[in-house]
Amino acid sequence: MNEISIEAYAKSIDIRALTFEAFRGALTVLQEKSDELKSNSIIVITNFGYIFCKIDDNESIDEWISKAILNARDSELEKIPPETPVINRCKTLLLKDVTIVPFTNPLARLNHNVITIFTDQIVGLSIGKLPDNLV
Repeated sequence: MNEISIEAYAKSIDIRALTFEAFRGALTVLQEKSDELKSNSIIVITNFGYIFCKIDDNESIDEWISKAILNARDSELEKIPPETPVINRCKTLLLKDVTIVPFTNPLARLNHNVITIFTDQIVGLSIGKLPDNLV
């Protein structure tokens, strides 16, 4: 059986998380150069719909709580013996100012201040705006 330990997992690279960070960095640079792009979001394409999320360096209370929860999880993971196999090999992303547009009903949008998604839910990434017909 091909299993890795918690220690090996901590040293692994999640290409989807790395790609998301590249998109985040690119959007930040683009927004600094053009006011027209300030309203653009990163679009995370999943198997259930689109997730539009903003790039904002100001930390909200919701983001602080989510980070605290993830830090508590990571502290617990550090206590697990290195020989313990890891079941999930994907990382998590903390997204803020989120609008979820489901494929099944694009008008039934969900809005959240902050959500955490597992990177295995990412099918693709883009940069853009929420379409006018969905506003």
